[in-house]
Amino acid sequence: MKLILRRMAMALLVSFGIVALLVPFEFSGTQGVGHRAVVHLDFLGYADDPDSPISDLATAPRISEADMATFPMVQKTIANLIPPSPPEPEATLTSDGIRRKSLNKAMRAVRIPFFVRVDQKVADAFAKKFFGESQSEFAFVYRGHLLRVHYDSAELMKTLSTTKRGEDSEKSFGPVTLRCETPVKVFPADMGTPLTADALAKWPALQEALEKPFAGGNRRNGGKRPVPLSDWTKTMGSIDGPTCIAYKGQLFSAEPGYDRYQNNTMAVIQANQIRILGAMVLVLGLIAGRGLYRQTLTPGISICSPATVLAMDAIFVVFLGLCWVPMTDFLLVRIVGSEPLVGEAQFYGMAFICAILVTLILGWYITAMSVQRVIVDADGIQVRSNLSDESFPWDKLTEIRTSDFYVPVGRVGMLLPRRAARVLRLEGDGRSATILDPATKGGKHRIISAMLQHAPETLHKRIQEAGENWLK
Repeated sequence: MKLILRRMAMALLVSFGIVALLVPFEFSGTQGVGHRAVVHLDFLGYADDPDSPISDLATAPRISEADMATFPMVQKTIANLIPPSPPEPEATLTSDGIRRKSLNKAMRAVRIPFFVRVDQKVADAFAKKFFGESQSEFAFVYRGHLLRVHYDSAELMKTLSTTKRGEDSEKSFGPVTLRCETPVKVFPADMGTPLTADALAKWPALQEALEKPFAGGNRRNGGKRPVPLSDWTKTMGSIDGPTCIAYKGQLFSAEPGYDRYQNNTMAVIQANQIRILGAMVLVLGLIAGRGLYRQTLTPGISICSPATVLAMDAIFVVFLGLCWVPMTDFLLVRIVGSEPLVGEAQFYGMAFICAILVTLILGWYITAMSVQRVIVDADGIQVRSNLSDESFPWDKLTEIRTSDFYVPVGRVGMLLPRRAARVLRLEGDGRSATILDPATKGGKHRIISAMLQHAPETLHKRIQEAGENWLK
């Protein structure tokens, strides 16, 4: 029993040490959560300014309701993309303050991208009227919104393919898919407090908040961006309510508020701590495994060679390592607040159950195979196993036979028995012993040959019959 416990301890410690050293667990290291005063920046739209870096805004034609009325199909197509009426005057949007109602309405003007279909001839006529020629990509301002229009690339390739084959492209093309990007609100250029890159050079936090998340005016790249209130007041002065600022042709709302923050430790330190713990546990596992293989070198015929036992222990460690990954992940999430690596709760329970079963079954089986020795001499047979040591004098040996062990396996949709091992049973003098199934036929031959060599002539027939069955 002592050897079984040592083998279990060795496999558990070594497998955990390897997992802790090799698996890159992720750590958040959260120590505390609080709130801080910030200014939330949010992109509103483009400033209608010729000096705007948005080239399409400076050159895009302004299409009136009268002009659009001559293209009812286009007007109907984009009706769902923008508000049904022209935007209200935004005279109240100044650097001194802004009405919340106007700000919320302006933010609602930014919609989700929409896919529309327009007849090819209508699209060409629309582009020729305002651009002088048919174009596959263009932009225009309508009802205070900038819209970009693209021909669908798949439809264009289809048209080129039919034209190359000499077919009528107009008939084969059919309706054209146009993609209108998110319509963006266009505001007067003088409605917000203007800022320049030179003016923000001393305030990198505010400059980064304006440039990085809102590149190209795309809300999806950043959304709201918090700036510490202290940085804002140093640059812009005090802020009591929502206001607007203009930067590089883009308009932003600025509103004071609170932002949640969390104080994190360095993930590298925590990862190194786990690796150090893994190395220490690995050393303890190797120490626990000392002497486990000496039993295979004691006198007698061994059931398993040292190499076979070592290979089985390696499999034992690998199985436990696969169980340790979700188990360690679960423990780190609960104890130190690391980021979940597995993330599926059912795997945690399965890992714990499998680890228990693997440890108990393989720990007992490998120890039993490595310890058992068969000593055959002129006096009789001695079977040394993990939990017992039985001797059978030749004149007391009454039974030599084989016995099979079966396990259920799935075949053709049902569970069928399959032989897992065939052992040799010895009985006599009211006692019995089991010789386990050696890993190779060579081990069986050595045991049977030794028995025939030392047993009396009267037992040879039964030994030979049992040996033939054992070797099948």
